[in-house]
Amino acid sequence: MIKIFILLLSLGLSFVTVFFGFNVDLLPTIFLYVGFTLVYILSFIALFFILWGLAVFSVSKNKEHSYSKYYRFVMYLLDISGFSIFNIKVNFSGREIVDNLNSNFILICNHQSNLDSLISDYYLRKHKLIFIGKKSLFKIPFVGKTISGLGYLSLDRDDFRQETQVIKKASEILNEGKVSIGIFPEGTRNKNKDNVIGELKSGSFHLATSSHKPIVLSLISYDKDITSNVFKIRHCKYKIFKAISYDEYKDLTTKEISTLVHSLMQEEMNKLYVKK
Repeated sequence: MIKIFILLLSLGLSFVTVFFGFNVDLLPTIFLYVGFTLVYILSFIALFFILWGLAVFSVSKNKEHSYSKYYRFVMYLLDISGFSIFNIKVNFSGREIVDNLNSNFILICNHQSNLDSLISDYYLRKHKLIFIGKKSLFKIPFVGKTISGLGYLSLDRDDFRQETQVIKKASEILNEGKVSIGIFPEGTRNKNKDNVIGELKSGSFHLATSSHKPIVLSLISYDKDITSNVFKIRHCKYKIFKAISYDEYKDLTTKEISTLVHSLMQEEMNKLYVKK
């Protein structure tokens, strides 16, 4: 909407300049104002990336980082910028479920787009939350350094040994009791055009059995494909709907926990689903 507003403003100024008696031609004036507007927008974008690059310049993606308040703030700026660029309007509910917990937690969410973690990150920003993300995310310029500095854990699903090490590291972080971990147990983006939750990787729930932390269930549903026209508003529903305590899953295997979570998520998704 901001993009459209700025362009309409430049056109409006063009007509005002002409019709209020200034000795200028309409068409060149329109081109002049629109040109200045585009230069302003491009300059703003360039400045944004320059400042972002400087903010994360010192981050090494080849070493482990612990949770950082500084990169928490940088990530917050990335979140709101992403919402603006992709015209995301989020209807969020269920924050009280997390706020009422007495410990850190494991956040479970379905996976529909690369913006899912940004949405979870933004609406749970008052909690110390990091994600286990796929290796390719850490290769994206600026984004990779930001999430590395914040303490995100890189997961290579083609390397079983590395995956095991990441789960172990995440369990250690959870057992320290200060930082919560977010995961997408579907393993990859679910490209189904309906409300079907994909198969959940049971190995993801080793985090729960090894840390005894609450499992917080959340769901995301978009009304439009995230790659569609960026000038159209995308409505998104993000809902935290249940926290499963350790007492509720302590006698279950990781496979049984996965089955339980899938059933609860599918049932809730049938209610939440935004028709595309």
